Amino acid sequence: YHVIDYVADVIYAAESLSWNNFSLMGHSLGGGTVQAVAAVIPERVVRLVVIEALSWWSQTPTDVVPNLRKNIFDRQRGKSLQNFESVEKAAERRSEMDLGGSLAYEEALYIVKRGTKTGPNSSGVIWSSDPQLL
Repeated sequence: YHVIDYVADVIYAAESLSWNNFSLMGHSLGGGTVQAVAAVIPERVVRLVVIEALSWWSQTPTDVVPNLRKNIFDRQRGKSLQNFESVEKAAERRSEMDLGGSLAYEEALYIVKRGTKTGPNSSGVIWSSDPQLL
């Protein structure tokens, strides 16, 4: 589990319970998680209590919230996986800054080679994961 998964789980649980508005409290990792939930859906979080939590963002403040919202809501919709024209292009993208932090191209290439498969119609590569599980 990655902290982003916890954020998604909290939001999905609130939706499953039909909670339109709710309060959140978190300590340590839970504090970071509830801060992220409040950033993604501020219109639904009435109160936020955070105890001994540090921020874990690796992006600029102006990029974090839009990227986090996109990540969470794309997962929920079961968005299809992005098709990259090559393993190298996928590694370039993975090496860019994201919610998990930046990654050297060589490290990204290693991960991409192990974590991709041929895309639809034998064009390019896609991540070899089920978008419904993300």
